[in-house]
Amino acid sequence: MKEDRGKAAFGDTSLQMCAEGLFQCSRNTSYDELVCIPSIARCNGIPDCPGSSDEFGCEENQCHGNFQ
Repeated sequence: MKEDRGKAAFGDTSLQMCAEGLFQCSRNTSYDELVCIPSIARCNGIPDCPGSSDEFGCEENQCHGNFQ
C-alpha cells in the first residue's frame, strides 16, 4: 500500500480511498479521479468536490458561521 496526499492506494485504482479525517468526494463519469477533502469542509455551504458531492445529504438547518 502506498499513501499519496491523503489517498491510500492498494494497486487497483478502484480500491483507492481517502485517509482518516478526510471526506471522499463522489466519483462520476466526467471526473473519475479520487478527490479527498478535509472532513470539516463537508456540509459547510461551499462546494469543494467536483460536482459538489460534499454538499449533498446535509442537514438544511445549518447556520454557517452564525449562532443558532
